[in-house]
Amino acid sequence: MKILPVLILLNIIHSTEYSPNVNNSDEIDQFILRISNRYSIQIPHTLFSKPMHAYEISKFLGKVDSLDKSGLLTIQESYRLRNLKKIFNDKRSIFKWYKKEWNTENYINLSFKGIVLPFYRKYADIHLKGTISPQFSGKLGQLSYFSEINIWTEYQSDTSFKFSTYEPYDGNPYNLFGRTKQSSIRSSDMFRGGIFFRVKRFEFETAVDYLKQGPVFYFPLTFSGGTLPVTYFRARMDLYLLQYIHTFGLLRTQKDKPKYFYTHRLDFSLMNKKAICGINAVI
Repeated sequence: MKILPVLILLNIIHSTEYSPNVNNSDEIDQFILRISNRYSIQIPHTLFSKPMHAYEISKFLGKVDSLDKSGLLTIQESYRLRNLKKIFNDKRSIFKWYKKEWNTENYINLSFKGIVLPFYRKYADIHLKGTISPQFSGKLGQLSYFSEINIWTEYQSDTSFKFSTYEPYDGNPYNLFGRTKQSSIRSSDMFRGGIFFRVKRFEFETAVDYLKQGPVFYFPLTFSGGTLPVTYFRARMDLYLLQYIHTFGLLRTQKDKPKYFYTHRLDFSLMNKKAICGINAVI
């Protein structure tokens, strides 16, 4: 009975890549599609079944880096490549901790984003939004994990926000600034987190994150990657030219009314994995 836990631990400690979930980003998607179309590089297999994972993007950037060293990329492409490499290859963080004996690495980071949109119609207006995101990620052998909270505050001089309904179909819930029935300032926070395990051609993950199935991008679609984070479990089987993805989880279309969803997806790789065709079934 004492041998079994030791064997399981040795299997988990076996070396693998740092592979936490990556937050959806139009900038990353556009870069991947541009490079793939221009230079015939294989598309990461989770581009249309997100969230993606760090090891896939690092692998893709490694191929693009060889093009950059050959002088084939444009100035703009080289600039974007360097920025993405700093994030995914250098694992830029404010604190990191390694332990080789356990094959573990951990990172703590803090990001800040700000948007300023001044404009003039019949009168001058301004929109301001600031986001702070504490992040923790790491791996232990074949197990990767991540946790992140996005906290944002928004001001719109030409808008009076009313109380949030806290209904998911109305978008992100928020709080008003001050004890008023309406305000031009609102704030909110959103959690993401989960664990990911990969062994050979099988991947398993459970998380609270943004889901995306296929190339859809319209906000009202549940699996567009733009709606609220979903609690789910996902299994993926890679058969080289064919991939099967099964996902199930908790879907809250209305507050206090839990429902469940089940999705099946088959991805077919064409033209030496430079194009992906998919079939979805959602229950």
